[in-house]
Amino acid sequence: MFAAAALLPVAGVAALATRSEAARAPRAAEVLLAKGLATPNGLAFDPGDGSLWIVNNPPGRFDRMVVIRNLGTKGQRVRSFEEPEHHYLAEPMGIAFSPTRREVATSGLVGDGPTLWTSVQRLFTGSRGSHLDMVHHTTKAAGIAAGADGVRREYWVTNGTRGSIDRYLFNEPHELGGMDHSDGVVYSYADGSLNVVPGVPAHVAFDAATGRVFAADTGNGRVVVLDSAAEPLGSPQVYGPQWLPERLFRVEGSTVRTIADGLARPSGLLLKGGHLLVGEHATGRIVVVSLDGRRVRAVDTGVGPNALTGLAADARGRVYFLDAKRGRLLRLRATLP
Repeated sequence: MFAAAALLPVAGVAALATRSEAARAPRAAEVLLAKGLATPNGLAFDPGDGSLWIVNNPPGRFDRMVVIRNLGTKGQRVRSFEEPEHHYLAEPMGIAFSPTRREVATSGLVGDGPTLWTSVQRLFTGSRGSHLDMVHHTTKAAGIAAGADGVRREYWVTNGTRGSIDRYLFNEPHELGGMDHSDGVVYSYADGSLNVVPGVPAHVAFDAATGRVFAADTGNGRVVVLDSAAEPLGSPQVYGPQWLPERLFRVEGSTVRTIADGLARPSGLLLKGGHLLVGEHATGRIVVVSLDGRRVRAVDTGVGPNALTGLAADARGRVYFLDAKRGRLLRLRATLP
């Protein structure tokens, strides 16, 4: 039997921000959740039911997933799931939903690779019993985005150890809580190109229209793009530790190019309306960049330095962001881009 993740009450039944919490919101945004979050690093909307999922990395406590339904309404409901094994959701940085399946993937700094989960809420526990797969070739997985190949369950991950962008193919998952990861395949691109700042999410955004992958290069103050459309044929296999059954390939000659530089520790990334929104962790600003690299505008979220992490947009195009320093979820008042 697997240990079930704890289901925790969060800020009462509705878990809406109180009036005093709303009053402390920066002018640029409104607070939607101010309790129950602890060092939230990544967020994503479930395309199936519109719920919002947030990964948390509270220092000295179990990591957790927070799931919010009916966001921003009087019927808002919050559920929190702890991960006691510190492996499947360990020091999480990013989260991404499959566009075609009831599945969600997370990336973290511990566990040696991303985890694939069921996103069916009656089955999700946040621990081993609700994971579908795990592939182990990225020691510090600082961000994640769903790719185009839904059949092979493709996800793109920033590798904080090798400074690469890694393409993961989970392929056919095992049963819930299983351990057979042998059909996992990883392609490592542009090794040494990124400089990931420890503890700061380095998020990824995948452009399905072009096959391009955008990654936050936090330490070098830039966003890079990988033109990934071509299948990496003939790449040499790299053999890792003998206990790992998953295959790892290094795509030789692959490079990234800078799409935007001069940024202050870029972390959050969001593709929206033909533009890229970049959250600066060092300043709390969201910088809007065209996909050819032109800066369009910048908005100060008001959260200050060392706080802004993940970005997401709902079905209506409204932009949400995380304040990791104060443990808050906020919605931007301005319309971007």
